[in-house]
Amino acid sequence: MLQRGYRKEESLARHGAGQVIELCQDIDDASLSEFVTPIENALKVLEKERRVVFIGDSKSGKSSLLAGVAQYPTIAKAEMTGTYRSWRYRNNGAEPAPANATFIPLENLEGLELIDTAAAEDPANKSTIQELIKGADAVVAVIDARKIEAAAVWDMLAELPHESRNAALIAVTHTDKLAAEDALKLKDGLRDYCRKRLSSTPALYFISPTTMKGMEGFTQRVQEALNAPQGLRADI
Repeated sequence: MLQRGYRKEESLARHGAGQVIELCQDIDDASLSEFVTPIENALKVLEKERRVVFIGDSKSGKSSLLAGVAQYPTIAKAEMTGTYRSWRYRNNGAEPAPANATFIPLENLEGLELIDTAAAEDPANKSTIQELIKGADAVVAVIDARKIEAAAVWDMLAELPHESRNAALIAVTHTDKLAAEDALKLKDGLRDYCRKRLSSTPALYFISPTTMKGMEGFTQRVQEALNAPQGLRADI
């Protein structure tokens, strides 16, 4: 089950900041009060929602895959309006919820923001999707197995810093619609293709959003990306 989770560094920072605030209050030294507000503001930054962005071409299975990870089928049926839709349990109060936020009754998603994006191949969506990726902690690039080389997400992934690519996952969908021989060739050659396009090999997963086969394991991989030492989001 997907959860926000806290990285070790975040937990240590929260603990240390809390102790500093308690010390300022305990010794009742007014000269230290100027430090309390900046520390409290820094804590609010640590409490920001953890963001997972799903990107991919139209009909690649983004929404269905997101629905499977969240365990909330309604997501797959929602109409996309605008460039993206944000799914969350509730607004955490740290910042205003965007106008396109949709709230769902899943308490385990508290502190998480799951973002479904519009068609990556549409040039009108590119800049917004790239900005969403920059503010993400993990990104799931969904690629239709029948259109590997034509997928628009390759260029977006290529722009990620190399040190952040451990928080990027590639989900290859619709392999069940390939001939058995073609499916085998795809699995054998996709890593080489990744090295060609990205000069690296991100985590690759073959998954069916329709049958949900492998969804539990894939959700765990998304959680591991969220918990990685450094996500895509800029350092605080």
